[in-house]
Amino acid sequence: MPTFSGKVGGYAFDGNAGLRAVQTKEDLGGYQGASSATAVPLRIKTSYWDYLPSMNVRFKFSDQLFLRAAASKTITR
Repeated sequence: MPTFSGKVGGYAFDGNAGLRAVQTKEDLGGYQGASSATAVPLRIKTSYWDYLPSMNVRFKFSDQLFLRAAASKTITR
């Protein structure tokens, strides 16, 4: 995970950034129809990728005072 650091406004900061790639594969099977007499078999296969960035930053205001911030993209199933 790449890290970075520097100063802004006289205050030191550091942090890291990352990217996670997630592949999802689905294989669904069932029947589709208005009634059991008209139902036909159904099969759906899909595959897709999600790219999930994240970043953490810490600002150091003094030896005992920090401000931390984090942001990330997540998925839920």
